[in-house]
Amino acid sequence: MEKIRDWIDIGLRATMGYLIPIFFILYVILEVTFNIELYNLFEESFILFLIALSSYLVPLIKRYQYHKAGIYLPTFEGVKKTLNENRWEVLVLHNNEMIVRPRFDFPNRIVLNSKISAEYKQNRLEFAGPYYYVDQLIIDLGGDTSDRDKKKEKGWYKSTIGAVAFAIIFPSILNGGMLWEIKRLYHNNFVEAETIVEMPEDQIIGNSVENINNGSFAVANDRYIFYVEEGYQIKKAKQELRDSQTLVTAEKNREIEELNLVGDWLYYTEQDFIEDKAALKRMNLENEKSETLYMMGGATQLHIYDNWIYFINAEDESSLYKMDLNGNDVQSVHAEFTTDLAVYNNQLIISSSEEERDLKTIIRDTPGNYHSTIMNEEMRDLVKWADYYYYIGENEGLYRVKTTLESEPEVLVEHNISNFTITEQGIFYSLYRRSSMYLEEDNGVYQMDLEGKERKLVYKVNDTVEIAKVNGDLLFRATGEYGYEDIKWYELGTDQ
Repeated sequence: MEKIRDWIDIGLRATMGYLIPIFFILYVILEVTFNIELYNLFEESFILFLIALSSYLVPLIKRYQYHKAGIYLPTFEGVKKTLNENRWEVLVLHNNEMIVRPRFDFPNRIVLNSKISAEYKQNRLEFAGPYYYVDQLIIDLGGDTSDRDKKKEKGWYKSTIGAVAFAIIFPSILNGGMLWEIKRLYHNNFVEAETIVEMPEDQIIGNSVENINNGSFAVANDRYIFYVEEGYQIKKAKQELRDSQTLVTAEKNREIEELNLVGDWLYYTEQDFIEDKAALKRMNLENEKSETLYMMGGATQLHIYDNWIYFINAEDESSLYKMDLNGNDVQSVHAEFTTDLAVYNNQLIISSSEEERDLKTIIRDTPGNYHSTIMNEEMRDLVKWADYYYYIGENEGLYRVKTTLESEPEVLVEHNISNFTITEQGIFYSLYRRSSMYLEEDNGVYQMDLEGKERKLVYKVNDTVEIAKVNGDLLFRATGEYGYEDIKWYELGTDQ
């Protein structure tokens, strides 16, 4: 019974003295610094943590459990002086009895019971106390302990520390959060853009929400249209794609996406699908020189609003992030799995959930505060137009619902919507289904009014089609099954 009480005492002392402070330090390091939740971390690796805990506590108990031993001494005289001159402090000396404690082995001697009682009788000095200290005391008084025991002691320390460190660090690395946060901190502290860019006073967005929903394959200013052709080239052209010229040609196996304009700077991403790498770049349209701002990968649905770039970060479980126009100050905005984003007038409209299910759509302001829930479902490719939210919902249908949420959503097109955009002339949407034998209507681009009526086919093609608004007209980019691409100019109001 005394042995069990001793084990419990050592376990409680170790828990209070070590594990609780360690967890506090981990909280500061992981949650405050790296934004990794300890609960989720240890929930995912609970068995591993129990193994590490037992590998720590069991040897600790054996090392410091209550133990009795003795050595032959011809006299008790001089023992106190010998101990005080070495690694020990004599606390009590009375006749042939004493109580000592070690000056070494910090912090164990503070956390655990480190006192040893000694009694001299019949030419023997008998000790009682923690096994490790009794053993060391015998050595210092001329006793003997084998080299094998010393090596075993050192090996225990190494294996225990290694097991605990493995249980704590390995799940963090496996989880991916710590690696990402280290990369993010390094980027924020050491990566600097060559040129400092700010949003011009007469501009607030880098591209329209409608264009971003269509892959951001095109963007325009008052002079030129910039668009991606064949997936790997950025071209510049005048109205109706006249006088086109190539600005950027990506390397082999790379694809260009996410075009945005900020003044004289064209922002875009290069995705390397073979090596699973990605980079956010920008080009100065005056001298056509490019800079790389961000190389940590996984940035999609880039919305540039004011002086910030908002994006879904695949490197951190598809949560929502932002950084400034120069790639600095990368930070989390919405730490949940996110599938869709729209930015309107200092508001973020987000479809997300804590896990990859039960998606809901919420509104937050750009500083990141909650406002309200719009729908308890995903609203893909959401566009806010007049008094309605338009979005792709259940069965890939096109829906709209009042921004006041005072009525149920209306179905405008029942199914098979791949993309859509909204103009003053109405809604343009692409209808696509791989097996055309089941279609009631042809694949291609249709036009209808904002109420979902008066539909007509404006571009028939058996491919998926993305639609971009450029300088008052439209671009259609049709992409076939084998990557063949065709870009068409559609002049609004002329049906051409």
